[in-house]
Order: sequence, then C-alpha cells, then structure tokens
Amino acid sequence: MPREPKEATITNCLVQPDRTAGWVRTAGGSAVPTRMQALLHLDDPRVAVRLEIAVSPGGRALVRNIEVTPLGGSASITTTLLRKVPVDFLMRAALDWTTVQTRDRPDIEGDAFQLVGAPDDMAWVSPMPPPSGRGREVPEERVARAAEAYQQALASGSKSPAEDVAAVMGYSRATAARDLRAAREKGLLASPEDSRAAPQSDPSDPLLRVSVKQDHWVRLSEVSDGTNGVSTQHE
Repeated sequence: MPREPKEATITNCLVQPDRTAGWVRTAGGSAVPTRMQALLHLDDPRVAVRLEIAVSPGGRALVRNIEVTPLGGSASITTTLLRKVPVDFLMRAALDWTTVQTRDRPDIEGDAFQLVGAPDDMAWVSPMPPPSGRGREVPEERVARAAEAYQQALASGSKSPAEDVAAVMGYSRATAARDLRAAREKGLLASPEDSRAAPQSDPSDPLLRVSVKQDHWVRLSEVSDGTNGVSTQHE
C-alpha cells in the first residue's frame, strides 16, 4: 500500500477556538485551546478539510471529527483521495496556529499560568506535558491517535489496519506495531485474542452478541426471522 504523504501544502487556514474552550499547556512555555475547529484548504489533493480537535490536560490532542470536501469541479470522494489527506500533519498545523505564549504563575497554584497579554486576574491551571523523544517513553498522544486510526480502519472494513495506521500517522509499519502494542497495554485497544472472538460484521447485517453466552455471536437477520430465540445485546 502506498505511503501517505507526511505533509501537504496548505493554501488557506482558519482556526477558531470554541467559545467555552479553556487552555492547556504544551511544550516550550506555550498553550493551546482545549477545543477548536479548523478549516484548511490543500493544494494537493485539492480539498477543504474541516477538523474538530480536542486537547486534554498534558497536551494530548485528538481529532474528534473530520470532513473532506473536493474543491475541483467534478472531483469526488474516493479512498485514494482520502489516503492523500495527512490528518496528523493538519492537526499539528491547526495547533500551531492557535498556540500562544504563557508565563507561569506559581504564586496562584503550582501548575497555574497566564496567557501573555491576558488580564492579571485571569489564569489557567494545567500540568506540563510529559517529555517525549528518542530514548523516552512513547508520547501518550501519539499512541492514542494510532489507536483511533486503527479503530477507524477496522470500522471501514480494512484487511490491513496496521498498515493503514502507518499511512495515516506517516511513519513505518514497525513504529505502528510498537504504538499499537502500547495502546493494547494501556487498554485503548482490545488484545488480538479478544478481537478474534468477534467475527467480521456485514454492514447490512450487523452482528449481535448473545447475552447468555458471551463468546457466541449471531446475525441480526437470524434474530429477526426467529431462528435464534435468545436475548441479545448490540455490540
């Protein structure tokens, strides 16, 4: 599978923090909003990408929603086009646009800070993000993004979700494997044994797990036509 480009040329970028967003610390004496929406126009592929981004204390950022709109006259949404959209790169670009400098206020509280230029009576409290880089623990933010990309690949019916994670994140398959292993250790993903317990679902005939026997699965159609007279719960 071709590797997704790590970057793209952004021709226009508009990032707007949510009205009720707070601020959290990032590295280097700076901070970003806890929630924001970004609209980015790309040169190749020629699309408009709208992102909804959430940032938790510690600087962990996640894309919660994404919309991709072709800018060409007769262009359409295809799998090939979507694979050319470097989501991780665009999220970082949006965060860079909203980053502001801060100054510490330990006189208020240990993790308190103020935005440069903000009134003296307005401060925020947020812990510093953990250090990252070679020889250190893999950043939780990256592991969480890899887990989310893996789940999205599974939901789309991908037969090689780990390769899709590598393409979305813009790194090697070996790094994807390490991040996914870390995600399972943190409980963000089910173990391979748990995943094998549930067969692949047909989008037109979803699977249900029988509540009286957790390792037995049936099709919705089998319940509907009365061939399985058991109590079930949606997965």
